[in-house]
Amino acid sequence: MKRPSPAVSLLLLNMALVLVIAALLASLLGKGTQPPVAGDSDSMAVAPVPPPPTVVVVKTNMLVYTNTPVFTWSALESEDYRAYIQRLRAIGCPEQTIRDIIISDLDKLLAPQLHAILGLTNRLGYWQSENKEFESAKERRERQRLLREVDLQKRAAVQQLLGIDLVSERERVRGEADAFGRRLEFLPETKRDQIRTVIERAAEEEATLREKVWQEGEPLSAEEQARLRQLQIERESSLTALLSPEEKHQYDLTLSPTAGKVRDSLFGMNASEQEYLSLFQVQKTFDEKWPQGLPDNASLEDQARFAQDQQTMLARVKEQLGEDRFNEFQRAQDPDYRQLRIAAAQNNVSVESANEVYEMRRELAQQQAEVMTSQNLTLDRKREILRSMGDEAARSVRGVIGDPAFRTYLRSGAGAWMRGGVSQ
Repeated sequence: MKRPSPAVSLLLLNMALVLVIAALLASLLGKGTQPPVAGDSDSMAVAPVPPPPTVVVVKTNMLVYTNTPVFTWSALESEDYRAYIQRLRAIGCPEQTIRDIIISDLDKLLAPQLHAILGLTNRLGYWQSENKEFESAKERRERQRLLREVDLQKRAAVQQLLGIDLVSERERVRGEADAFGRRLEFLPETKRDQIRTVIERAAEEEATLREKVWQEGEPLSAEEQARLRQLQIERESSLTALLSPEEKHQYDLTLSPTAGKVRDSLFGMNASEQEYLSLFQVQKTFDEKWPQGLPDNASLEDQARFAQDQQTMLARVKEQLGEDRFNEFQRAQDPDYRQLRIAAAQNNVSVESANEVYEMRRELAQQQAEVMTSQNLTLDRKREILRSMGDEAARSVRGVIGDPAFRTYLRSGAGAWMRGGVSQ
């Protein structure tokens, strides 16, 4: 017998499936209503209506708007940010999402101002260069000032609307460290933003005043020095008004100019809290007497008094730290030693090896002094000996800290004490 083709087989299978489905439907429908039976007196009666299903009420967090067929953002948005935030909170929107929405909206709102300040509103042809290097120092300062003002506007708005520090929030969301925020963790978040703004405004104006010294090498005028002193007074007054006495004391220990000097002076010493507090009080006494340091136009008498007060401060530091720790303190003030420690750390070289190199430098300095003061050597011979000593010192240092750390040390600009012995 000839077998049917695949197409015919498939058609027969589909027909069989249709018949099966039809039978199932008939069976299911038959369960709901029985057909009338001939001769039955009730055969023409309407079939009984099945009872309604039981309704189970389940509580959820979803809000149902009876007068709104579809939920849309337009139902929430408002030109009033406070009303907008209230509506977002009313529907259970997470607080972090509310922050993200409002901050993003403010970014878009203020973007045109930033573009105008940065000169991004005009189309730049592919053949045109921006030539930012031709911008004058005055133009750059003015542009930075305008950018800062827009940023402060945005931060003030976020503080008023959400009660958070915008800078800290952005650093946290990006997973980056906010050094300023970490130092001020003892304060409520609302105060951190206020303190940050006070400090930044004072620092910006101070940097503008000192730029003449940094770029042009000219000393500050009497009027400029007076303005610097006034800036410090205004900053302290603002901080005192914002902080309680306890908070102000903690701020002074944490972020005051004196605190910065003390932490810097303890470079690499792994100082204890008690050591820090002791040196803080010593430094504070000195800073209160010389709040601006030594003025550029200081008289000889002022220079002598300043030097004497520095010696007195060092003597008090020695009293507080003791002989051994004071020696470490003095070593920590050496810029060359700092670069040596950094080079060692970056190349996994021990602190002990770095300290060994520092002692080598001290010994070499004594030997060089003896050569230079010798009355039995000619100048050429002295130069020859010093060059040979430098060569030997360079080889020794390379052997102690290794070649990678040695090169890192030299690239930092340090190591001049090995003069004549530095072979790249």
